[in-house]
Amino acid sequence: KTSTIDKIIAYDLLRIRLPHYCLVNIILNQRLFPELYGPDISAKKIEEKARYWLEQSPKLQTCRKQCSEIQKELGDKKCAKEAIATLTPLLKETSL
Repeated sequence: KTSTIDKIIAYDLLRIRLPHYCLVNIILNQRLFPELYGPDISAKKIEEKARYWLEQSPKLQTCRKQCSEIQKELGDKKCAKEAIATLTPLLKETSL
């Protein structure tokens, strides 16, 4: 879930242009998990998405398989430290 204000901050202030905001979707560069934000987020919408996922066993199996592949790829890496090492120079370049 991403709030409308978070999306505005990311898009307008930080100029982040991503097709997805869910980390798994970003890594896969496709929409594996549904993303709901702004006016699209409600208890009813969350329930609809959850029911769809739970009732669609092929979709659920695909999700589990792809998540397992990501987990294998990431392994025991120190992801946070690697992300900081990668992003810090980029942030310094774009600082005002």
